[in-house]
Amino acid sequence: MPRLTGACDVLLDWPVPLKAIEIAARALPSRDRARFVAFVKTMRSEDLARALPPTVLDAIVVALSPLQPCPAQGSEPTSVASCQRSKVPPDSILAVRPAAEAAGTRRATLTTAWNDGLVARLQRGHGPRLVPAFFLHEAMAIGDAMRERLSASAVAHRLGLPLYAVEQMLCLGVLTASGLRLSTDWDRHFLIETDVPDFTDRIEAAVTRNLSDPIRLVDAFRSIPGRKPWGPAIEAMLADVPFVIADDDGPMFQRVSIERADMLRICRSRFDHAAWPDRLSSEMILEDALEILNLTWKPTAVVFSKPVTGKMPKRIAVDDVLDLAALYVSTGELMCRTSRSSSAIVKFLEDAALTQPFTGCWFRMQAEQALGFAGAMFSCV
Repeated sequence: MPRLTGACDVLLDWPVPLKAIEIAARALPSRDRARFVAFVKTMRSEDLARALPPTVLDAIVVALSPLQPCPAQGSEPTSVASCQRSKVPPDSILAVRPAAEAAGTRRATLTTAWNDGLVARLQRGHGPRLVPAFFLHEAMAIGDAMRERLSASAVAHRLGLPLYAVEQMLCLGVLTASGLRLSTDWDRHFLIETDVPDFTDRIEAAVTRNLSDPIRLVDAFRSIPGRKPWGPAIEAMLADVPFVIADDDGPMFQRVSIERADMLRICRSRFDHAAWPDRLSSEMILEDALEILNLTWKPTAVVFSKPVTGKMPKRIAVDDVLDLAALYVSTGELMCRTSRSSSAIVKFLEDAALTQPFTGCWFRMQAEQALGFAGAMFSCV
């Protein structure tokens, strides 16, 4: 009985009570595994075995199965191919380092997947601590998913759109995001490689043969301050709005044109950003900020008048960019709204004693009053 009592104490106190943790006992160091085995040898009585909680019995049985790490040759990282050649069972339990090497991904990625509950929350002993452990097949699945995914930012760049435009389409169901997202990712959405061709095929299938009076969609949107209704516009294009795609080089949506007669309808469509607070990014890159401000070149002084975070790329809070769009109006936007040339706009406003606080920008209220606008044509949202 003293041996049994002592063995029970070892089981319940290593390193915290078993009831409070979820543990892969076969991943224990050999010294502690031997102590488990010694405990089991004292339990020959069926009555005593029935008296133990099932979770404790399961831990004891698993403890008797030795850990089967994926072997590495020399000092080279363990690869997926070497795991397959060595015929390591897919349910083998690995520590984070060999699991990451086998999966071809970073240790931080697997640890985040473990914390996010995307894999079984196994644990192993590491000195006095418990650390994450992984089934080999789950680690490799995470590695495959990370290699397959495309960030919404990457998709936006490929299509010639700002990130918020892709987010609008995802919210409306125009575009599908099937990729894996981790809690530490900056992007809110991830797609997989097949999501993009599925979408572009639908766009190309809806193209009209020709237009009588075309205007590029990006030029039409320069008449709108703030975020443009890209999502509703593309949804309408897939439904009934005629459009063409020029046979030039460049991203798809930089080459899309619509009928000038449909411009007002498209520009007045709305996307309710407030309805999707958890699916829209709170920051944007410099290029997207310039698109919101209707600046076609890169006079960045106006953007850098607000706090900027990050390095590559630099990011600006969306709310700060919208504040700038409400305060300043670009010469390019005034050109679209008045059908005047850039030089004519500049001369008219300078003759009205207005100055540019930043290159290519004017105070919105003063410029709109000077040009005879009754009020802002659109709100900056």
